[in-house]
Amino acid sequence: DEFIETYLSRPLEKRTERTMVDPALIRERIEETRRRGYAVGDEDLFAYIVAVGVPVCAAQAGSTRSTARMMVYGNGAL
Repeated sequence: DEFIETYLSRPLEKRTERTMVDPALIRERIEETRRRGYAVGDEDLFAYIVAVGVPVCAAQAGSTRSTARMMVYGNGAL
């Protein structure tokens, strides 16, 4: 949470019309994502791109670790 507050303390770039730059709204989205267990980005970083983020966990020797995976589908106009 300290990282989030540090990040939100600076001006945020509005990359598309749907980019969220209000820190209070971003905090709400983070809490919603934590409750739901996944995140949805709907054209907030790139126009015409919708993304879903989920934790991918792998059990190894009795512990669980999270890793990141990304798949992008769209018109290829990045």
